[in-house]
Amino acid sequence: MIIFILLLAAGALPVWDQAPTIDKRERARAKEMLATMKDAVKSIYYDPAYGGIDLNTHFAAAEAKLGDATSVSQLHLIIAQAMLAFGDSHTYFVPPARPVTVDYGWTMQMVGDECFVISVAVGSDAEAKGVRPGDRLLRIGTFTPARDTLWIAQYRYSVLAPESHLSVVVQTPGAPTRQIDLAARITQGQKNITFDLESLQRTLDNQISEARKLRNHTARVGDISVWKLSGFDFDPGDVDRLVKGVTRDATSMVLDLRGNAGGFVKGLELLSGYFFDHDVKIADLKGRKSTTTLVGRKRKPLFEGKIVVLVDSQSASAAEMLARLLQIEKRAVVVGDRTSGLTMQARMVAAVMRTGDGFIPYGAAVSDANPVMSDGKSIEGVGVIPDELLLPTQADLAGGRDPVLSRAVSLLGGTLDSVAAARLLAPEK
Repeated sequence: MIIFILLLAAGALPVWDQAPTIDKRERARAKEMLATMKDAVKSIYYDPAYGGIDLNTHFAAAEAKLGDATSVSQLHLIIAQAMLAFGDSHTYFVPPARPVTVDYGWTMQMVGDECFVISVAVGSDAEAKGVRPGDRLLRIGTFTPARDTLWIAQYRYSVLAPESHLSVVVQTPGAPTRQIDLAARITQGQKNITFDLESLQRTLDNQISEARKLRNHTARVGDISVWKLSGFDFDPGDVDRLVKGVTRDATSMVLDLRGNAGGFVKGLELLSGYFFDHDVKIADLKGRKSTTTLVGRKRKPLFEGKIVVLVDSQSASAAEMLARLLQIEKRAVVVGDRTSGLTMQARMVAAVMRTGDGFIPYGAAVSDANPVMSDGKSIEGVGVIPDELLLPTQADLAGGRDPVLSRAVSLLGGTLDSVAAARLLAPEK
């Protein structure tokens, strides 16, 4: 119920929901999507008891709420709540694309138990109104930022129901708190977003290809290889070349998994094999009817040097599992912030609604297994506790410094000041 209140508590009216009513067709589509969610959970969800939820009663109650909704956003929020009620990180609703793109012009992140602005786009309303990296966020719309609910705020305002204006309460270092109404940048797209199946597949393939290009940044500090790995959705056939490039002539490595939200399990298995001279058990994936063991099988080129792994509150899923594996096996020192604890394995469900012009795609993620690490413990909801807890301060964020990477390099015998560290892997502009 708390999540439901958080999701439906509305601020400004979303830009595509100007009309006060919705028609029967939209409500029927919402019921169709809700039915798809129920079928997906019923057939896939890893827990045969569904966390104690009676599926028929639960989804019937959600369908009844659809009858009271007054906007498309509310319809989507109700469907989302029905999925979030299962209480794990990888069971959620993926709504149809919106006819507009909403860019708030700033990003945020939990650092320890506080939320900070991490970046501000040039030319954004946030920049014009004095929001800066390092500002502490005390309120975001209807949310008070906290580790266990920040992702819900991001899901609500970025995916389910983005808004044209978002009220925030911020505190700039050395200044009093202030409430600001920030306008988003709205880009109008197609009024009715539909695809034929061929163009839909082509669009998805292009998105995956572009994402892979942005996943890896590498640099050297002497004979220390610094590898910023931002995701595990790399092409499995390209892993050997990737690792060879990272490890060539390096005696030690900083593996930076900060901000890495995970990706394919196959990528986790493949990558793990380069760090051990033997096959190593990663985790048991405990599903509804069976358990599958993830194994990192030894691969060449074997990297035998020292490793420092960097993690933060946005390290999730496969990234957390790799960090914890290297920690359990005493193969690496883990430095940074506690990770997100969002490690369930999920199966993606792609669905479409037929229209006169084509198809409207939507979908879901449904947890089909709970990974239990080789020490017999799950890190879902717990995260990975670093060997060395090290958080950037508010002044570090405001000043563009990266003391965490600087410390990692020093642990490997190198020298890199925190300002140079922040610039080392910065994306090219």
